[in-house]
Amino acid sequence: MNSINQDNQTIMTQQTGHTQNTEHTYLSSTTNGGATMSLHTNSAAAQYKEVLKQPLAITVPYNLQPTEILAQRFTCWKAIIKAVLVYLQETCSIQDEIVRQQIRLSHAINFPFQNLLPTANALSEKKSAEGNGIHKDKGKNGGKLESLVMGKLFAPSGNNSVVDLPQVLAEYHSSMIQAAQYASRELNNTIIPRLVDLRRDLQVKIKEIKELESDFANSLDSQLNNTKKELQQYSQALEQAKYSTNNKLDPYLCKLTLDRSIKRQLHEENFLHEAYLNLQTSGGELEKVIIHEIQNALTQYAKLMGQEAQLVFDTIISKLDSGFLNVDPAMEWSYYTESSVNKDCFIPLDLPMRHFSKITYKSQFDPLANELLSGFLEKRSKFLKSYTRGFYLLTPTFLHEFKTGDRKKDVIPIMSLSLNDCTVAEHSKRGSSEYKFVLHAKQNGLIHRGQNWVFRCDSYDTMFKWFDIMKKLTSTTDPKVRSKIVCEYLNLDLETGKNLNKVMKRTASPPLSTSQRSVLSNESKVVSKSAKNNLKIGTSPEGGKTSNAAILPNRPITPIQQFHNMNIDDNVMSPEKPPESMSESSANVGPYSDHPYGGNSEYDDSIVMNGYGDKWD
Repeated sequence: MNSINQDNQTIMTQQTGHTQNTEHTYLSSTTNGGATMSLHTNSAAAQYKEVLKQPLAITVPYNLQPTEILAQRFTCWKAIIKAVLVYLQETCSIQDEIVRQQIRLSHAINFPFQNLLPTANALSEKKSAEGNGIHKDKGKNGGKLESLVMGKLFAPSGNNSVVDLPQVLAEYHSSMIQAAQYASRELNNTIIPRLVDLRRDLQVKIKEIKELESDFANSLDSQLNNTKKELQQYSQALEQAKYSTNNKLDPYLCKLTLDRSIKRQLHEENFLHEAYLNLQTSGGELEKVIIHEIQNALTQYAKLMGQEAQLVFDTIISKLDSGFLNVDPAMEWSYYTESSVNKDCFIPLDLPMRHFSKITYKSQFDPLANELLSGFLEKRSKFLKSYTRGFYLLTPTFLHEFKTGDRKKDVIPIMSLSLNDCTVAEHSKRGSSEYKFVLHAKQNGLIHRGQNWVFRCDSYDTMFKWFDIMKKLTSTTDPKVRSKIVCEYLNLDLETGKNLNKVMKRTASPPLSTSQRSVLSNESKVVSKSAKNNLKIGTSPEGGKTSNAAILPNRPITPIQQFHNMNIDDNVMSPEKPPESMSESSANVGPYSDHPYGGNSEYDDSIVMNGYGDKWD
């Protein structure tokens, strides 16, 4: 800003063409020899409209060193350019380091998708070989396991799979390497050299500015004092001419002298003004060049950094976001279990589990594969005549002896007798002291002689159940006949072999109504009361008591009943007596013999057969 060249002075001037004095006071805050600091409001002409008219006013600083001040300004810019250069040079070093780091990262992309893995079949063969103890031989023979590439266990490339990650990361690091190399090259070859040249040229300009110091040498101070003196003299001459008759000074001549002094002052001031204009214009243009060059350098730098940032978004962020990061976490597992080379090693999740009740196979319900009777019996030893208790199970073709009745743990019999090689002919009569039956093993060739097996149980009914069914089974070797016997005994369908009782349960009638259930309930109460009144304990012919089973109807023993310790009345469960025309010899060897043991007297009465109600399910 321009300022007035007085230090807090009050200038009094007299307006020409007026008859009275007018005081004009100009106050300014001066600094550094008259350089004032004020605010720019309007244009300079409007701001200094009145000041420009005053003869003692100076509009330019005349006691300062503008070249030194301006040189200081551009020295600051020189330091700023140096700072920008240092930053860009460090950025260039960082870009070189980024290249090295990106190369390291690209070498760290080492996904094992190309590794070889043994196939599922090879793993199974290896496990089997190790289990059989032949893995050492494999090594000696140089056998190699069948292998596959690990990448085949994952979804193929192009499906947003994890297999795409190596390619995405490799492309990203490759692009970053190229971008960093380009940025380093641009900084080193273009941006930094231009700033170095600008800083060198700026040093030259600073030297030129300092050489302009002579343009600002002036004598405005003395010229201003002369103008002030001439102005006072001119004012004094006018006063004498107006108010005194003793005139020593001619106003005309004083005015000529004053005008000449003002012109000399203005000439000196304008010369200094032009120097200021030249210096400020040149300085402004130089600073514009400086700022423009710095702006260009930083613009190119920002563009390079923006390209790298955009490259990060384009090559890694967007690809991951639209690819692997956006995929369903269950996709890889679904592909592995449903579409990969190992898909046959897994099962569908909605595949139902199998149950034994749903299993079917040929002859699954064949009557010859059923259990007819089972329970504990006592067998007499061959030589010691003592009895050993064991668990026996009767099938349509064999009689098996087991240690226990647990068929889940004890499945291997300790003895098995084929019914094709056996017959039963004797059993104890009801009321005997012991209830026994004899199983006779037929002679097999000339060496193996026949053997008699004596079994006893604790009741006649239990003994007779075993004897009766074994009698029927040993009386024939025809499988069809035996199948029919089994079906009748277990109530099975002859064609399918299935239990008819279960079929009847499946085809049960629909639920009864409330009224029907009420009627049946009342009827059942009446029947139950009648049965209690008629229930009596029977007596055997020997005087002993019989169980209430004596009043039960005559029906076949079911497999469930066979294990309940039941004493059935002789009139109900005893077999029919043979016709009177039957010979004595034939009656003695059958189940209807009057002899306690069926007519064979070589067995003593100590044989006891013990049957219990245990049943293995």
